[in-house]
Amino acid sequence: MEDYITYVEGQLKKFRRAINVIDRGDTNEVTPMLINRSLATYTQINSTLNAEYQRKKKELLNCKNRYQVWWDEKYVATRRRLNPDSTPKNKWLAKNEIESELRVEYKEDYLKMRDELDDLEMSQRFILRLLGQWESHHKILTTLSYNMQSELKALDLGEMSSQMYAPIETPAMLIKEEKPIRKKKETI
Repeated sequence: MEDYITYVEGQLKKFRRAINVIDRGDTNEVTPMLINRSLATYTQINSTLNAEYQRKKKELLNCKNRYQVWWDEKYVATRRRLNPDSTPKNKWLAKNEIESELRVEYKEDYLKMRDELDDLEMSQRFILRLLGQWESHHKILTTLSYNMQSELKALDLGEMSSQMYAPIETPAMLIKEEKPIRKKKETI
């Protein structure tokens, strides 16, 4: 169980910074820059979570296969010992009784293998839950982004960068050159 807890803590440390979209400064607000950064890193983190899920899934399958081979080997040997061919089949021990005997006889090995299997199964389910939470986090970020865009447009701040502005008048621009006035020719 300690391996699992250590694993969970390590995974949470990796993704804690990425999920935090609240500015930790004095303002404690969600800024457009933080939302954009979170949206930009979504795919990378989602890919990392998927890769970790597949790695844990493969590790679990390998462990299950090792356990099944071990169990089958021990079961067959225990069944042959408890149900010899010389004993009539109607007097043989049932499967449940053989399995119980097997767990008692190989208690330490059995518990060690089951513990490893349980840790891997819980780790795989944890990553799967993280993937689900990450998808929910993405939806929240997208909604926040759309809301922020709407608010900026409502304030006419969203389109300010695309508007043309008149140049600022400098004192030199304020001085007007005076053109000489033309006089009309006098006719005689």
